[in-house]
Amino acid sequence: GLLATLRASKHRELPQKLFESGDVVVGHANGRRCAAVSTHPLASFTEMKSLVLAFARDLALENVAIAGDDSPSFIPGRCASLTAGGRKAGIFGELHPEAITNFGLQNPVAAMELDLTKI
Repeated sequence: GLLATLRASKHRELPQKLFESGDVVVGHANGRRCAAVSTHPLASFTEMKSLVLAFARDLALENVAIAGDDSPSFIPGRCASLTAGGRKAGIFGELHPEAITNFGLQNPVAAMELDLTKI
């Protein structure tokens, strides 16, 4: 949804930063997710990492760890997962250029998604 909104807002000034939170159904379970995207010429892994760590700090999460991840939606080496209390709770990084192109976007996109039911 956030990428579709970026596509519809291509004519707007950069940077563009969008956030959303809501209930989702994955498989046969309900959950709550929080997601964010940022697009501009310098959007990066580091930008999303700082946002994810700010969420973790503000939510007073304990035993937070960041580890590399290999999700195909992201550029290899520019993707990581957040673990809180020993449970994988989210993923973030720089979107793969193919994903960006598929949405008709031209600038880098950094993104994150947290599963709020796991933290």
